[in-house]
Amino acid sequence: MNKWKLISSKKALESKWFTVRQDTVELPNGKVLEDYFVWECADSCMIVPVTKEMDTILIRQYKHGRGEIITEFPAGYADPNEDIINTAARELEEETGYKSDKLTILGRLTQNPTKQTGDIYVILAENAVETGERAHEETEDIELITVPLRKVLPMIQSGEIRTTTAAAATLLALTHLGLIAIES
Repeated sequence: MNKWKLISSKKALESKWFTVRQDTVELPNGKVLEDYFVWECADSCMIVPVTKEMDTILIRQYKHGRGEIITEFPAGYADPNEDIINTAARELEEETGYKSDKLTILGRLTQNPTKQTGDIYVILAENAVETGERAHEETEDIELITVPLRKVLPMIQSGEIRTTTAAAATLLALTHLGLIAIES
């Protein structure tokens, strides 16, 4: 297995929301691609908040890329040089008004390694309690949904929750908490 050779790279688009890099690469077979585009993005996290009662907090909000209202766990991008646990604590409180005294990294995922940089960390936020301190960004209009954690997997199976990251986060959380067992 051989890596591609990077010949040149330049910014094709740069805005506060989105950066796209245009690479010229040489494939192992010698073919040169002059227009290989990559989305440069920061690391992000998806937080699975779990209360002492084993309920979880989901969010519903409009996602313009899909043109749909999507149900998933709270999530967000890390600020430059921000520790991912700090990102998770900040995003959890901003989006839901909840805090947790126990944040654990359950996994580091890559969503689209063909065209995207940045990893997604799945964070379990145990003992989540509501503080009421929400601070949405101007693009966010968030509805909170509280459900028993054990009911999230059926919500994925029915299609009510369909983001890949939320599905992976659910399996990681349920496994970590001993609510399902996966044989190795």
